[in-house]
Amino acid sequence: HEVAAVRSPGCSGKGNDTDYIKTVSIHSTLLERFWGTRMKLEACVLLPFGFHERPSARYPLLIAHGHYSAIFNPGGRFDDTPPSANLSGYDRVDQQYAYWLYSNWTSKDGPFRGARALVVTLNHPTPFFDDSYAVDSANVGPYGSAILKELLPLVEKRYRGIGAGWARGLLGGSTGGWEAFAMQVLYPDAFNFAVAACPDPVGFASYTTINLYSDRNAYFYDSA
Repeated sequence: HEVAAVRSPGCSGKGNDTDYIKTVSIHSTLLERFWGTRMKLEACVLLPFGFHERPSARYPLLIAHGHYSAIFNPGGRFDDTPPSANLSGYDRVDQQYAYWLYSNWTSKDGPFRGARALVVTLNHPTPFFDDSYAVDSANVGPYGSAILKELLPLVEKRYRGIGAGWARGLLGGSTGGWEAFAMQVLYPDAFNFAVAACPDPVGFASYTTINLYSDRNAYFYDSA
């Protein structure tokens, strides 16, 4: 059920895959059975430095969860172009950090030395929203199973992933933080760790300032 990526600009943002950023798209049998229509999942894959020079090497895999993005963006872009002199403000900061990630990732002796891995961002929209929350749900279908059983095995097969739970990790912030936490909890054998930053609520005992389980109202505190 693998299909060619059709969304422009693709995961690289440059119109086609590059030496480092690859696009993997599938039609999911599990999701199509649930929804009764064609359903697509997509992975944007950042290859480690030295991938092409070490054809026998196999790599751990890190999923960087976040909101839907047509390009690889695990909290910052990946771009080999340094910021131009005419950029200013946020545009300059964005380009600077994108270039820093590229420079550090592709450095032989940089901060990622000894920590080479596949880094993957996922696109898993539903027919009604751009994010499924990456778990199995009675409302939107078996997205967790589709990711784990259909999409990730293809990524790991194509790009020499180790393909074992001890060699997979999760990270994310906001909705991505919730997804990282949820996948580790719900599929503990599939992942070795999760780093969740500022996640969407994982419980409702302190939802803003409200305990939805026990507070009698959401508008004032009882003085007595």
